[in-house]
Amino acid sequence: MTSSIFEVWIRKVDKMYQRKKRKIVIITDNCPSHPNIAGLKTVKLLFLPPKTVAKLQPMDQGVIRNLKTHYRRQLISQVIKAINKKQKYNPTLLEVMFMMKKAWKMVTEATIANCFYRTGFKLIMTAQDVEKEEEQGEVNQPDDETLFAQLREAGMEIPAEITMETYAEMDDAIRCTWELTDDIILDAVHSSPEEVEKSDECLPARPPVSLADASKALEMLCDFALQHENTENMFDCIEDMADCVAHVQNQHAKQKKIMECF
Repeated sequence: MTSSIFEVWIRKVDKMYQRKKRKIVIITDNCPSHPNIAGLKTVKLLFLPPKTVAKLQPMDQGVIRNLKTHYRRQLISQVIKAINKKQKYNPTLLEVMFMMKKAWKMVTEATIANCFYRTGFKLIMTAQDVEKEEEQGEVNQPDDETLFAQLREAGMEIPAEITMETYAEMDDAIRCTWELTDDIILDAVHSSPEEVEKSDECLPARPPVSLADASKALEMLCDFALQHENTENMFDCIEDMADCVAHVQNQHAKQKKIMECF
């Protein structure tokens, strides 16, 4: 995170809530990458006092840890799949983004509300709700030990005391924000285009997929759901994907009509 990225994001949020005619408060820490931004109309930035983030910031009360745990559990599963296929697993940036997106969907509303409750938002949950969520939202799951056992069987040296919680916390001390200095800015300006291009991760080329291919894939998924048990939930997902494909098809049709006018 940098101050410029933060400002771009905040201004996008500000415009979004202008359209919704709503006003919100964003609670954030006062690290260098979170500057105070002038000219906001619907967003109010509330900066936490120094050295109080661990106590007052809801995200630090378990939301981030929960997200990282879900992500790392997926990562281990992918590593095991690669080992079983006798392959090396080197996820691309795109694959990591997909896993992070899935991990965020697995963070429950109750977990988020519980973390806000711990920082003083007492009206969101009752004490009974918090106790219930703590029972259901344990970081370590029964199947985690099986995952670590499979990695050990594959030859990986993993200490016996390691848990999913400690694995998720292994990079907590790594710095993820910084303040842009004159030296950093000058280095970026003087970097040649070739150096910048080499520093960017190149995603492997993927074969083009037509609308017809996408529709056929949806038909296959539908047939799969009809031919197997416990697949009722698939139909809602297939319908959502079909709506997305139809939207893309409509956009293509509109663009084609526009081009015919020239």
